[in-house]
Amino acid sequence: MVELSRILATGHPLELLLWASALSCTLEPRFGSPFEPGDEPTAQPALAELVAMLMDVDRPEATALLAGIATLAPDGAMSARIRRGIAGRNHHLPAWVASLRSASAGRTVQMTHALGRGETIMVEAHLPLIRCRGPHPVDAHLR
Repeated sequence: MVELSRILATGHPLELLLWASALSCTLEPRFGSPFEPGDEPTAQPALAELVAMLMDVDRPEATALLAGIATLAPDGAMSARIRRGIAGRNHHLPAWVASLRSASAGRTVQMTHALGRGETIMVEAHLPLIRCRGPHPVDAHLR
């Protein structure tokens, strides 16, 4: 929670979105070696379980992280469930946390490992309350 407090104090959503992205990526099912037939996904908590746990934590840091996860959630149902769950919380959060709801994606680039071992997706994010120097949108490496 200390790191999330620091992120909230930065005044910029990029680190929060990177955290949410990293957690989402970490909680995806992972397969073993592409060279070993029959490797199964590793058993680990799912993103939905993390969201359920965070919904029980009534702290500003948890609310902000949930807002970040809702922005990047793999489906609209999860985003809506998170937003309903945090709507009644009365935490004093920076305005940019609430503005994440209006974030939109621009250009996307996908890079795939030559052997199919993994991929990286880079997304151009348009964040309404964030002003950058110059004409460029906020770019983030979100997985």
